[in-house]
Amino acid sequence: MARDFRKDRILAGEPVSFERCEEEPGTTVTVHLKKPLAGFAHLDARIRFQRLLEEQVCGFPVPVYLNGQPVARPYALDVWDGLKCAFPEGIALVHFGRDVDAGRLDMTFYQGLPLGNDGYRQGAWPSVRAAGITVYLHLIGSGWRIKAPDRICLYDSQEVSDKVSDLHRAIKRAVGEHVLRIGGGEERFDQLIEWGCFDLIREYPIPPGRWARIEAPLHLPHYEGDHQEEYISRLSPREIPTRESGGRFLLADSFCFYPGEENIGHYFAAYALGLPMLHAWQDPEHWIWSHPGAETFEHFLTRRLKAVVRPEDKITEGEWRGHPIVICKAYDLQVEGYGRERIEENGYLNGTFYIIDGPYRDYYPIDHAESFETETEDFDHCGYELAISEFRSQLAILLKDYGRLIEWALEKYARPLRGLKFIVDADESGIVAREVADGR
Repeated sequence: MARDFRKDRILAGEPVSFERCEEEPGTTVTVHLKKPLAGFAHLDARIRFQRLLEEQVCGFPVPVYLNGQPVARPYALDVWDGLKCAFPEGIALVHFGRDVDAGRLDMTFYQGLPLGNDGYRQGAWPSVRAAGITVYLHLIGSGWRIKAPDRICLYDSQEVSDKVSDLHRAIKRAVGEHVLRIGGGEERFDQLIEWGCFDLIREYPIPPGRWARIEAPLHLPHYEGDHQEEYISRLSPREIPTRESGGRFLLADSFCFYPGEENIGHYFAAYALGLPMLHAWQDPEHWIWSHPGAETFEHFLTRRLKAVVRPEDKITEGEWRGHPIVICKAYDLQVEGYGRERIEENGYLNGTFYIIDGPYRDYYPIDHAESFETETEDFDHCGYELAISEFRSQLAILLKDYGRLIEWALEKYARPLRGLKFIVDADESGIVAREVADGR
């Protein structure tokens, strides 16, 4: 051991003499801080240095002591007692769970030193980023070409990039196989999908949480994306399609629906027909894609949709703001490939309002026939309520319910007009109301 080690003498080529000493084997480093450590300025100097040291040696291959006390190395190969997945290019230490608040996610080490834990930060090493697990990856072997950590990028080779991607895929696959060995396939079904292990879960049933249906027409009352959860409901287990059931169902990339006037009829049809929907994934070999009853929601929107009112069911018809209105007892909704269904609910289909004869309501499916948005794209409730009142009044006119129409018009004057009776005349010149004082 050199008793007096000076780098200037070594660099100058001076000989350095070594002699045996009584000190224990190992390397002792004495650090003299000249300025606060970045990111730890609010802490005591000793604590600051300890935190920095803990970050640097958390995966170090040999024990490290600070003032005689061991520094924690939770991600070191000789310390880790959890799941290990070994490959020629590295060893993955796998923790089931992702604690974002812990600040230690998907770290990569080379020769025990951390290369990064983010993957988005400039200069960091790409992270595994697998759903439901945290991976501490130790690169091994002489085949890695990594730059010094003070460079902008730790590597600049497409070959290294491809090698990292292949290793990350192999880790996810190995973890997926481990999950199946311990019987966790159903519990971690969604995670196995995100890891790309489609073939491993092909024989498992689809989790109930992936099945849903539209519970109420998305345009009754005005549809707003912020409240979409109110319109989507889960299927009960007995309603979930199986291989043997043969029922029709829709494959949706998500349950976020944003219908417009051009396709609101198909959304209403999905509701009226009670079609189950599966929150699907891109796996063309899974049974759900080859099932004869399965169809993507996008393809469903291209199917021909038709509403037919039988002559005995029609009450009257007219229009509102250029849109046809049909008042009826019921109508038949026909969707190409799905058959025909008798509907007894209000609907806006192919630009026409189908209104079921009955009590007047405070809402109708008019929001996709007219725009009720202000310049700031906020929903204009005043405009919507005014349109509803106008629409309801038009229905009263079509039904020749003139007394109800006048009643609505004078509703806010009910108190001062209490007890009075009127005769109302209407002609081309206008409407004239004459009070009949003696009640005749």
